[in-house]
Amino acid sequence: MEPHYFTGLALPAEVKEKMAAWTREAAPSLSFKNWVHPEDYHITLFFLGAADTSTVQQTIELLHHSCAASSVFTMQAGGIGYFGPRKVPKVLWADTSCPEELQHLQQRVAGSCVSAGFTEEKRKYRPHITLARKWTETFSFSERFDYLPALETMEWTVKEAVLFRTHPHRTPKYERVETFPLAPGPG
Repeated sequence: MEPHYFTGLALPAEVKEKMAAWTREAAPSLSFKNWVHPEDYHITLFFLGAADTSTVQQTIELLHHSCAASSVFTMQAGGIGYFGPRKVPKVLWADTSCPEELQHLQQRVAGSCVSAGFTEEKRKYRPHITLARKWTETFSFSERFDYLPALETMEWTVKEAVLFRTHPHRTPKYERVETFPLAPGPG
């Protein structure tokens, strides 16, 4: 079985710690099957899926070029949301900003990955940081959502994109394979 890969933005340690602190506070009142390990918090740019070594190498070369054409930028995260029905959501996530620079980077990364033979995502890009997956309780998640603690707004500078490999049976499960520096910003 071939390993699975995705591209994303790693988060600084202080952002991960603030999200982990929020999770420690909120988790006892929430019944999700899987909580993401703090070391695995990230913002996905493009999901590649299974890939052989030669395809990964080709993708790495393309990503170096596309990321070098993108500039360093500032991101923010704060607030909580979910995907799926309000009663039984599939994913609990931290909201992020979507600055123009992120949109351009994501489009360049997606273009490189599609050029390497990966399938283009049909859904609109929606940056977020997954915190938990799969609501498991019989009572409605909506009964708890409005009472969740606030997640303070955090800001950081994005200087690189990362190619991650997934190890489904490890914790943490994501391994950095390659880092792609962004071009320095003006000034």
